[in-house]
Amino acid sequence: TLSFAVDFRAPKAGTPFQVAASLAPVFKIIGIGQLILEFGTWVHVSTRIPNKVINRIITIDKDGTRAGIWQ
Repeated sequence: TLSFAVDFRAPKAGTPFQVAASLAPVFKIIGIGQLILEFGTWVHVSTRIPNKVINRIITIDKDGTRAGIWQ
């Protein structure tokens, strides 16, 4: 299966946290398979859907990996 991914910042749309938090409620509607807020520095989105549902929206930071978008 072909999938696509991108890491990005969108300063005109807000901080990476704000962007990820805005995408989270609509991720299925706009075709995001996985949404990750990484280290509060950038947002990762991909079309690939992870095997575990809990990994669809996650935050990765100095404290590890956890479900949801966390500041």
